[in-house]
Formats: sequence, structure tokens, C-alpha cells
Amino acid sequence: DLAARADLVFAGDDEAELLGLTGDPAALAGGLAALGAGHAVVKLGGRGAVAAVDGRVHAVDPVPVRAVDPVGAGDAFVAGYLAETLAGRPVPERLATAAACGAFAVTVPGDWEGLPTRDELAAARRELSVARVTTPVRLTPDQEQRLTGSLSRLYGRPMSLQVDLDESLLGKLKRLLG
Repeated sequence: DLAARADLVFAGDDEAELLGLTGDPAALAGGLAALGAGHAVVKLGGRGAVAAVDGRVHAVDPVPVRAVDPVGAGDAFVAGYLAETLAGRPVPERLATAAACGAFAVTVPGDWEGLPTRDELAAARRELSVARVTTPVRLTPDQEQRLTGSLSRLYGRPMSLQVDLDESLLGKLKRLLG
């Protein structure tokens, strides 16, 4: 009944199934939206998310990160989505920001400590385009120290290095770090 009165509904796939909905994530999102909201997002954790808005289905892949603590990831996801909704952004951008916020949240212990600022989100989009990595990357200790220092200055807090890089970004970093 609450879902029918909402403007926007967020649920995990397990929560959508509690409402008697079945099917793949797109069907679950469509089913939630059909309950009355017309706008629903199904969070899939490490499998991404799916939104059904005005009869269209949109999906986002997860942002691959090394998860430290999952607490707060869903809340961070919702916060990112709602912030972009209020800013008038299109659904694919809402989902991308939401996925990035959820990914940032799981990289540190605690439920809010990893939440990114808009500047951090922009820097992550600009500097570290997300790619699945199939080639291990080896940095010298000096390169690792310089990169960690750069990231700490960029994000305004101490950073440890746990980065997987694609080959094009690796080339840029090696040129930058010497």
C-alpha cells in the first residue's frame, strides 16, 4: 500500500520479492513502478541496479571496488540517486552517481565515512574512468608512494592504495609518475 502512494520506490531485489513480485531485476523494477509510483529502482548491490521510469527500464553496472564494509552502501546509493533527481539529471546519470556513491561507501569502515563530495565524484569520473581489469598492474614503491600522495591531496584525506587500473590509465600514470 505504501508503494502505491509513493512518488519513487527503492527496494532490493529481495524486498521486491517480498511484495510478491517475480522475475529478473528489470521485471521487478517494472512491477514496483506499476504499483502506482511509476518510478522504481531495484538495488542489486554488487550486481548494479535497475530503474523503471515512465515505462522505460534503465540499468547500471556496479562500480568495481575493493569492499571493506558494506554498511551504508544502500543508503549512499539512494542519497546519490535522490541528489541527482533533485538536480534534474536524467535517469542514467542518476544511476551512475548512485552506483558511484555506493561504491565509495563500501571502501572504508563505517556507514557514512566514505560518502563522496560532488568534487570527489567529478574527480573520479575525470581521472579514473571505471573499467574491468584483466591485467595486473605493478607500480614501483616510489610510484605507489607518489600516487598515494596525489590521491590524498585530491580527496583531502589520507588514502591507501588499493587500485586496479586499465592499460590506458596505467600508461597515463606511468608517464605522470615517471
